[in-house]
Amino acid sequence: MDANEDLSPRVMDANEDLSPRVGMEFDTLKDAWEFWLKFGRQMGFDARKHYINKNMNDEKITSKGFVCAKQGIRGPEKENMIRTRNQDDTRTNCPVKLYVSLVREIGKFKVIDFIEEHNHTLHLSETIYMMRSQRKISKVHARLIELASSSRIKPKATHKLMSREACGRTNLGFVELDQYNYLRTKQQKNLIYGQAICLLGYFQEQLTTNPSFQYAVQLDNVK
Repeated sequence: MDANEDLSPRVMDANEDLSPRVGMEFDTLKDAWEFWLKFGRQMGFDARKHYINKNMNDEKITSKGFVCAKQGIRGPEKENMIRTRNQDDTRTNCPVKLYVSLVREIGKFKVIDFIEEHNHTLHLSETIYMMRSQRKISKVHARLIELASSSRIKPKATHKLMSREACGRTNLGFVELDQYNYLRTKQQKNLIYGQAICLLGYFQEQLTTNPSFQYAVQLDNVK
């Protein structure tokens, strides 16, 4: 466990220029996305990646769009599901966007389009921590969640304790739902891994009893 790992949510530099404008440049798409996340946190809107274009010859990314999470509209089936669950519609066809395009001569991404005005209510500073794009479980918190789960500590109690240590849930960086989802995904991966080990053991056993038995294993690409 790295004691020096940052446990806090994204912190904005007070001197950093967070005023998007056409013509501004970014060294990488990651830099552009991080900028959009910080801008969304500052303004109070949830950020989302939109589209991506690649060159057909070399597969290099030529342009990418970043939008407000409320961009677009829901289909009828999704709208009915939202109403059934008594939830607010998460899409309002918000026009806010930041589009960047690759300038091959300099190898940077330049802003070619930016729209600032939203068509919905923005988050208050007290609720920014609830936005999906601003939530992330750090490696240290992930280990603590796993340790608490293996010790049979209830997720709600674990989240409450970590919130206290972070001086409030607004500083924790993730909500209780993220913790539940993390544990569920972890358990599913462990189950699949356990099944694979059992199956591989069966194949090995068959090889010792039946010399004509053959099998092949194809591994997934790990990125």
